[in-house]
Amino acid sequence: QDIGSHVLTIRCTRKLLERLDVEASSVPLHPTNCLGDWYANLLFTGRARLIICVSERTLLPVFVEAGPPS
Repeated sequence: QDIGSHVLTIRCTRKLLERLDVEASSVPLHPTNCLGDWYANLLFTGRARLIICVSERTLLPVFVEAGPPS
Protein backbone atom coordinates (compact mmCIF):
# COMPACT_ATOMS: atom_id res chain seq x y z
CA GLN A 1 0.00 0.00 0.00
CA ASP A 2 1.43 3.35 -1.08
CA ILE A 3 1.00 5.79 1.80
CA GLY A 4 1.68 8.74 -0.50
CA SER A 5 -1.64 8.27 -2.30
CA HIS A 6 -3.85 9.00 0.72
CA VAL A 7 -5.43 12.40 1.28
CA LEU A 8 -5.88 13.66 4.82
CA THR A 9 -8.55 16.35 4.87
CA ILE A 10 -8.40 18.73 7.84
CA ARG A 11 -11.26 21.17 8.17
CA CYS A 12 -10.19 24.03 10.45
CA THR A 13 -12.33 26.55 12.28
CA ARG A 14 -12.02 30.18 11.24
CA LYS A 15 -10.28 30.89 14.57
CA LEU A 16 -7.59 28.30 13.82
CA LEU A 17 -7.15 29.48 10.21
CA GLU A 18 -6.62 33.05 11.46
CA ARG A 19 -4.06 31.89 14.02
CA LEU A 20 -2.21 29.88 11.37
CA ASP A 21 -2.47 32.88 9.01
CA VAL A 22 -3.78 30.75 6.13
CA GLU A 23 -6.90 30.81 4.00
CA ALA A 24 -9.30 27.93 3.57
CA SER A 25 -9.04 26.05 0.30
CA SER A 26 -11.93 26.50 -2.09
CA VAL A 27 -11.12 23.17 -3.77
CA PRO A 28 -13.34 20.42 -2.34
CA LEU A 29 -11.17 17.54 -1.18
CA HIS A 30 -12.48 14.12 -0.32
CA PRO A 31 -10.54 11.96 2.14
CA THR A 32 -9.08 8.68 0.94
CA ASN A 33 -8.25 7.28 4.36
CA CYS A 34 -10.38 5.15 6.68
CA LEU A 35 -10.76 7.91 9.31
CA GLY A 36 -12.48 10.39 6.96
CA ASP A 37 -12.34 14.14 7.40
CA TRP A 38 -10.71 15.65 10.45
CA TYR A 39 -12.03 18.76 12.19
CA ALA A 40 -9.56 21.03 13.99
CA ASN A 41 -10.03 23.83 16.52
CA LEU A 42 -8.01 25.75 19.09
CA LEU A 43 -8.39 24.75 22.72
CA PHE A 44 -7.09 26.87 25.58
CA THR A 45 -6.81 25.23 28.99
CA GLY A 46 -5.08 27.33 31.59
CA ARG A 47 -1.62 28.03 30.17
CA ALA A 48 -1.77 25.25 27.58
CA ARG A 49 -2.61 26.12 24.00
CA LEU A 50 -3.70 23.05 22.09
CA ILE A 51 -5.12 22.14 18.72
CA ILE A 52 -7.73 19.42 18.93
CA CYS A 53 -8.33 17.34 15.82
CA VAL A 54 -11.32 14.96 15.73
CA SER A 55 -11.98 12.25 13.17
CA GLU A 56 -15.42 12.55 11.60
CA ARG A 57 -15.98 8.80 11.37
CA THR A 58 -14.56 7.52 14.64
CA LEU A 59 -14.64 10.67 16.80
CA LEU A 60 -11.01 9.87 17.69
CA PRO A 61 -9.48 13.02 19.22
CA VAL A 62 -5.83 13.96 18.75
CA PHE A 63 -4.29 16.83 20.71
CA VAL A 64 -1.31 18.78 19.38
CA GLU A 65 0.45 21.55 21.26
CA ALA A 66 0.01 24.89 19.49
CA GLY A 67 3.04 27.12 19.19
CA PRO A 68 3.19 30.63 20.58
CA PRO A 69 1.11 33.27 18.79
CA SER A 70 2.91 34.89 15.90
